[in-house]
Amino acid sequence: MTDIILPPKKNVILDATVLSSLMSCGRFLDLRFNHRFISAKGKSNSLEIGSLMHKVFEVFYQHQIKGFPRSVCIGNALIAGQMYITGCPHCASGDVDKPSCG
Repeated sequence: MTDIILPPKKNVILDATVLSSLMSCGRFLDLRFNHRFISAKGKSNSLEIGSLMHKVFEVFYQHQIKGFPRSVCIGNALIAGQMYITGCPHCASGDVDKPSCG
């Protein structure tokens, strides 16, 4: 009797991004995930929006923990989001309470 040698199993990981890419365009899926091609434009819009939302929520909750009224927390969070988009160096480092921001 001959022994059968099986190749090692490879785990296939499918997340929502891979599945939606597969459903929309098989060629895009191959280029993006198998060949690791990315857009020449830089970050995708979803990554940029996600970073913006994280900055807004971070500042909102920091000010809420410090005991500021809700309206002040919302205002400071929106200002921090605006400065994040315009490229404020303090916002990129997380130093939004500096007087030079704004």
